[in-house]
Amino acid sequence: MTATCTVKRKDQPTPISRAFGKADAEKAGLWNKDNYRTYPKRMLQMRARAFALRDGFADVLKGIAVAEEQQDVIEVEGQALPAPPE
Repeated sequence: MTATCTVKRKDQPTPISRAFGKADAEKAGLWNKDNYRTYPKRMLQMRARAFALRDGFADVLKGIAVAEEQQDVIEVEGQALPAPPE
């Protein structure tokens, strides 16, 4: 199972495609997490999208991370992500 995201900038002739699959999630230690067990296609899609946008629009994003990725990073380091403000 693999998700692919393709993005295109107006000023670039070639689209940028990035993929993220089950093997990538397993290698990163993500596949057995609750979100990946419950919504595997969606989580792979989010990762592929994050890679494509970060590679194609780094100047626009200026280091802004995707929430799902940040939660994975924090959980891997043994900390819980704080609840979002209400």
